[in-house]
Amino acid sequence: DDKSQLLLGIRRANRQQPAISSSVLSSDSMHIGILAAAAHAAANHSPFTVFYNP
Repeated sequence: DDKSQLLLGIRRANRQQPAISSSVLSSDSMHIGILAAAAHAAANHSPFTVFYNP
């Protein structure tokens, strides 16, 4: 069933995003915020972007 699937696309960013100091956000709160934003976008059938910098 297409309505029960979450589709995720990945593309390379054109420019590097500014880094946020680690003292501003803890790792746990950042992960929770990312998951909450993705869940909200999925629930509203809205596209969202994930920035990943290994």
